[in-house]
Amino acid sequence: MGKRGGAHTAKQKKIKKSLHSKGSHKHGQTHVEPGMQGIYCFVSMDRERQAVTELRNVFGEYMEKLYGPQEKMVGEDSDSEEGDVSDLLDKELAQLKNPPTDKKQQFEWRKTNMDCIVFLRTHAPVEPVELVHRLLSDLNQSKQKMTRYTQRLHPVQSTCRPYVEDIKVMAKKLLAPHFHAEGGTKGIKWAIESRIKWNDNVTREEVIEAIAEVVGTDHVVNLKQPELTIVVDILKNVCGMSVVRDYPEFKKYNLEKINEVEVPKKQPEEDEREAQASNKRKADNDDVSTGEAQAVKKSK
Repeated sequence: MGKRGGAHTAKQKKIKKSLHSKGSHKHGQTHVEPGMQGIYCFVSMDRERQAVTELRNVFGEYMEKLYGPQEKMVGEDSDSEEGDVSDLLDKELAQLKNPPTDKKQQFEWRKTNMDCIVFLRTHAPVEPVELVHRLLSDLNQSKQKMTRYTQRLHPVQSTCRPYVEDIKVMAKKLLAPHFHAEGGTKGIKWAIESRIKWNDNVTREEVIEAIAEVVGTDHVVNLKQPELTIVVDILKNVCGMSVVRDYPEFKKYNLEKINEVEVPKKQPEEDEREAQASNKRKADNDDVSTGEAQAVKKSK
């Protein structure tokens, strides 16, 4: 009897381990892979877990604003690992058949093996570029701090291996709706923002040349005021790419810089008036000092 019970328990553990080796892994136990979409989040040192928690809450709110309330799957509990093996299997199959809607599964933490950088994978109906742009637009207007541990957000429409040919293939697919749509606008002002960390397979110059070749000559490079910015993040063995709007206006999607209140520049006439007033104060002080010196001299 004891032997049968032991064998059954061992089988349960084996099945459970197999299920979770391919599951969503709430603590980022799986990695970023080619073909994924999501958001690269640049966060404070040693605050990755806290950043993921706050971002899931913020993203969850914006998910409802953009796509309406999402129904939670029956019996779903992403934080629980308890239950019968059959229940775990049913849950795993349900996740495969239906896109996740709970914020902890919808924004799935994937490991990057890099300090201060986390990747939150997204699933339909969430569109990373739309979600991040809406969030930054609201932040730019309100100047109300939304996060404590997150500095920058880069949406990722797709990922591939960090090789020039793979990047070209992905770029042709992502850039076509923006630059090569039938009857589309020509002369679009565009720029590229590329970041390469811990990777020697490709250089920044190669990335720029590959993207420029895909965009073509019908459009204009404008680094200061682009209508569209192609953001490329090559981090270790993964290349992420997206096409975004308002990149310079939103401080290169830096949340902390957007929160900074800019001091209005003074007009030339104001500067001149201040200079004149300063010179007058200095002259008055000189007169006072001279008078005091003469008074001291007379007293002697």
